[in-house]
Amino acid sequence: MKKILLSFILFFIASSVSFGAEPTTVSIDHSGKINWLYFDLKNQTDVHPLTGLYLNGNGKVKFLRLNLMGSELLLDQYGQTSHTIQGAYEVEWNSENKIERIRKDYSTLYRFEYDSKGRLERIKDGDYNTGFRLDYSYDGQLEKLDNGDYEYIYQFGYDSNDQIDGIKNDNYDYIWRIRYNSNNSLDEIKNDDYDEIVRISYSDGIAKSVYKTNSSTLFLIGIANGNFLTGQFGNHNYPPVCGNNGYNGAVQFFEHSNFAGNKIVYSVADYGSIPSGWNDEISSIRIPTGLHVKLYEHENFQGKSLVLHGDWTVANTADFWNDRISSFKIKYE
Repeated sequence: MKKILLSFILFFIASSVSFGAEPTTVSIDHSGKINWLYFDLKNQTDVHPLTGLYLNGNGKVKFLRLNLMGSELLLDQYGQTSHTIQGAYEVEWNSENKIERIRKDYSTLYRFEYDSKGRLERIKDGDYNTGFRLDYSYDGQLEKLDNGDYEYIYQFGYDSNDQIDGIKNDNYDYIWRIRYNSNNSLDEIKNDDYDEIVRISYSDGIAKSVYKTNSSTLFLIGIANGNFLTGQFGNHNYPPVCGNNGYNGAVQFFEHSNFAGNKIVYSVADYGSIPSGWNDEISSIRIPTGLHVKLYEHENFQGKSLVLHGDWTVANTADFWNDRISSFKIKYE
């Protein structure tokens, strides 16, 4: 009888455990905007081969990390990768340069399926069993991640400014309630009971510190240095890198024309201010393919503006934009 009772208790506990946990790491810029959130899914076997999810602050999938036969692979929202794929398998690409199938010895290991807008929607195994599914809104924001059987690992909500404002588990309980201040910068995070677990402190509009009362998430202020493939990050004024590609996916701002002098590096986000010593000091910019930058004359996106779709340098010291940039926005094309 005791064994039966114990088995029932263990079954009840196991069946009542909800999917979903706090993000592992969150990167915010100096103005308090969320650059990305990282969810480590290595122990979440229900969504194999997915082992990591990187989500931008506006809900767009930045990267999906997959483990294919022991090798790590990073894909973006559209099933494309910017680094060399190496593994004991063969990769088939479709006409749009998206991964379509992973094979080994003529046997299909994984099938990649995309929605009508070209976004990666699900990955299936060779027997057509769905490993995981991504549900997007009309605007391309990730709304749900499930294990293929509509058991939701995460559910995401957004505010009127398209910023992520809620993370829920399969039972629709809040993992995080995210709140922003009047500048649309990250202010505080509460749990399902509305208890504050994280607060961001500001000085002169610049994010300075993170106060946590009950959260395991690592918060990085400024540009983080690390590796998206491993999920290991630091905070040394450089961007996370993908594989061995250095500054892949990031914009480099230079002190002088023709990409000379000191530089700072930023990833996709809105930056309403520039760190001390860089305001009105930028004279050239390197912009990787797939990104564009909108420059502003003053802080908080005020004054004249200029949109750039590739590398840029001032023509000469009389150029209007020479040493005049005070804020900018980096977007995907």
